[in-house]
Amino acid sequence: MSIFLVGGGDGPGVELALSQLASDARLRAGGETPVIAIIAVGEAPRPIADWFADRLRSLDPGVLATPVLARSTEAGEPLDEIDLASFSTAHAILVAGGHTPAYLAALAPLATDVRRLVSEGVSYLGYSAGAAIAADEAIIGGWRIGGVPVAPEESGERLDEVTLEAGLGLVDLTIEAHAAQWGLVALCAASIEAGLAERILAIDEDTVLKVGEGALEILGSGSVWQLTAAEGGVTVSSSRASG
Repeated sequence: MSIFLVGGGDGPGVELALSQLASDARLRAGGETPVIAIIAVGEAPRPIADWFADRLRSLDPGVLATPVLARSTEAGEPLDEIDLASFSTAHAILVAGGHTPAYLAALAPLATDVRRLVSEGVSYLGYSAGAAIAADEAIIGGWRIGGVPVAPEESGERLDEVTLEAGLGLVDLTIEAHAAQWGLVALCAASIEAGLAERILAIDEDTVLKVGEGALEILGSGSVWQLTAAEGGVTVSSSRASG
């Protein structure tokens, strides 16, 4: 079982994570057809799911990519409920990207079930929003703290103040995606200084943090930024894929 946290974007890192997810699904399926449930949420979720399904089939034509679609309003309010039965028998789960508040609103009622499936050996890939909500405490949006801008407004997911809510609880820290590309490392530092979180991992696009049985592994072309509360401020370090 692996948890793949993808910082968004596209490139060899994203492709490698999808390929490894397909391999995990095939291993869990044994002699059966490997099924990967693609959960997509938004005003128009079908094209999102189709993009991932096409990528998975190009990497492993034998994989059955099954879309699990949930519509939401522009504000992120669910219009459809996600039925546990739509993905409970899948051999791997992929939670796509889009409006982070909408993804959390759709999946929060199933958080216990998702944790159980992962603990039983079902691999999880979260892409952008899907990575952010995998955390114990998820940053779901916002671009100001106490009225002070800490990130570009367009990165705020239609929220004003930086907002954290209980996530799916698959990893015991907070995750941010699009780190360097959207200028969100500064937002993470400001969030820690404001006491909103103690430790945040911010993942660049085309970069993947892989959580498995052993040590954490980084895949792809960018960096994973680790920000931690320290006496008198915040410590920041970055790591890249080895080799």
